[in-house]
Amino acid sequence: MAARKAKSKASPKPGKESSPPKVAASKTKPSKGTRRRYSDAERQRILETARREGLSGPKAAKRFGISTLTFYNWRKAAVEKKSAPQSRTQATTVRAREGDLARQMRAEVRDRVAQMLPEIIASELDAILGTGGSRRRSR
Repeated sequence: MAARKAKSKASPKPGKESSPPKVAASKTKPSKGTRRRYSDAERQRILETARREGLSGPKAAKRFGISTLTFYNWRKAAVEKKSAPQSRTQATTVRAREGDLARQMRAEVRDRVAQMLPEIIASELDAILGTGGSRRRSR
């Protein structure tokens, strides 16, 4: 009978799922404080050094002890920060300047096209009709 009871405990009953075996908890706790925060000045110094020395992302990451992704994210943020206007009024001023420049360019293109168009039409008509300045049709 004892063998029979041992056998029944080893195999679960149909329709009843067995729970996974319990594993002893790890005695080592994950260390806190492994992530380091870098100030803006430190980030700038790292980016400037990497740029000056021509370091690639992985080489810069290895040299400064940061991840490659972190390096690329910092670099992207620095570029966006440089190109972004500092305030709302500056953004408005930049858009206004861009609008003025676009208007000025359109006006210059319009004037140049108006100047060139008669010459283009005349040369095309001469080519089609064969009435060029140096060549004359014989009668």
